[in-house]
Amino acid sequence: MNILILSHLYPTPHDPSFGIFIHQQIQYLRQLGHQVTVLAPIPWSPRIFNFRPKWRNYYQTPARHHWGDFDSYYPRYLRLPGAWFRAFAGLSYYHRVLAQILALHHAQPYDLIHSHMLLPDGLAAIFLGRELGLPTVCTMHGSDALHFPYENSLNRHASNFVLRYTDQMIAVSQAMQLEVEQQLAATRRPIRVVRYGVNSDLFQNKPASSVNQPTCLNELTPYILFVGRDIKRKGLLDLLIAFERVMKQIDHNLVIIGPTWAEVEQLAPALIGNLQDRLKIAGRLPHEEVASYMQACEFFVLPSYLEGLPNVILEAMACGKAVVSTAVAGIPEQVVDNVTGYLVQPGDIPALTEAICDLAQNPDRCREMGQHGQTRVLTEFTWQSNVQTLLSIYKMLLSRS
Repeated sequence: MNILILSHLYPTPHDPSFGIFIHQQIQYLRQLGHQVTVLAPIPWSPRIFNFRPKWRNYYQTPARHHWGDFDSYYPRYLRLPGAWFRAFAGLSYYHRVLAQILALHHAQPYDLIHSHMLLPDGLAAIFLGRELGLPTVCTMHGSDALHFPYENSLNRHASNFVLRYTDQMIAVSQAMQLEVEQQLAATRRPIRVVRYGVNSDLFQNKPASSVNQPTCLNELTPYILFVGRDIKRKGLLDLLIAFERVMKQIDHNLVIIGPTWAEVEQLAPALIGNLQDRLKIAGRLPHEEVASYMQACEFFVLPSYLEGLPNVILEAMACGKAVVSTAVAGIPEQVVDNVTGYLVQPGDIPALTEAICDLAQNPDRCREMGQHGQTRVLTEFTWQSNVQTLLSIYKMLLSRS
């Protein structure tokens, strides 16, 4: 099978962890002998914007990158800032990649198109599918289905268009499937749920003595870990407040992966001074280093307000770590409350504080929950299962096209 993947959510040489779960899915497809071409369009960035790290990374991303055994392409498209331009970005995306995809398709015809995210990728995929006469699949990952359609009427209309005209929609959690079915447009076929897998070769439950402790942690162990980019949506402020309340009762420190020190300081300037001696902000790290931090932490905390099915929770569970998180979207499908960790309501800082304190003060309970979590994730969240389900969807569409 020859598959065209469209996903702006995809690793780049400057940000190799961005959308890593899509890259992992593609690796498993390729291991089974399928051909995959990845187009990961990047917003066009004029050089004058290079003073901002985000836009500098866009500017410096090459048009093509070799990932060991296959290439990904990074064409530029016009993406104006702001929610109102999200739908227009899908049209710009389509027009920008059309010629390149036609050439690739002419050289080696594709069997289907799989896009990731309703906007802009799913919208572009519909027009490309019509142009090439190919069936289309679109996976919804989180904010694209649970937030973007409610930003404004234009985004809602564009999102509903993708839902109506994509041949097969996929949700990463049952909660997302139900939300979309109840609140947005009807789809051509029933939405399928295909949950993420986890890279269990990288994320393992290793004894503390065998873990290569990141040198920058120095004397910070034992520590609690947070990993996330969108720090407001991921509830980092709530975690900082809860940690300040509990830190005199526990010996643990707090390690944050994802944001820079400046970003955290901007989020909570008053708290940073109180937490400095107990806080380590590691910034963005390669996936391999994230795994090392996961393996060495005591437990993992992600008090999110909005999620699809956070892959970092699966990674923490695969490392045998108990998880404290929130009962939103697909998280209860990952974390079993009082069995593999604790679930609190988003924004409930007293409950979050209590959960953190309980795990920190009861290491045996923490380890037991982590063991239950590891068993659960290695049984129910594997890339092998994910890809087999995905291939059954592909084959169903091709048999009917």
